[in-house]
Amino acid sequence: MSASQAPHVVVLDGSPLYAEIYGNLFTSEGYRVSALTDCAVDPATVLGHAPDLIVIDLRCGAGLRGLDFLRQLRTDPAGRDVPVIASTPASLLDMERYRDELRALGAAIFDGLSQFDDLLAAARDATALAWDTRRQSRAALDRLHAAREPDSTT
Repeated sequence: MSASQAPHVVVLDGSPLYAEIYGNLFTSEGYRVSALTDCAVDPATVLGHAPDLIVIDLRCGAGLRGLDFLRQLRTDPAGRDVPVIASTPASLLDMERYRDELRALGAAIFDGLSQFDDLLAAARDATALAWDTRRQSRAALDRLHAAREPDSTT
């Protein structure tokens, strides 16, 4: 698989160290990675990177900026179906308080107590689903365009 065909993961984490760790982890597994540490980034900017997956620290700096980002992302039609893995070190945030909302927002949860293999398995599943959805959308668009083209045999 060429680099341009590899799934693209956007990591959004306020800690440059964690962004680098996640970036290295995904890169070693063959993903293309964009690591962002500006927690005030607009969802449209992240969507401009055309991610197949977003891994976001719920805290992302102070407060719950990552959770706020996810809420905003889901209000954007282009961001409704982008797979998201919500993470944060377990010692910094009680994920249980947010579990129902995260599920309602369509985010998988990586709580820091899980193993990196679990994170990579979730990432593989999410990117496979995203790619299959895109393939189906392209096929539907191709059929629509073909149906709209005038018949060249007449």
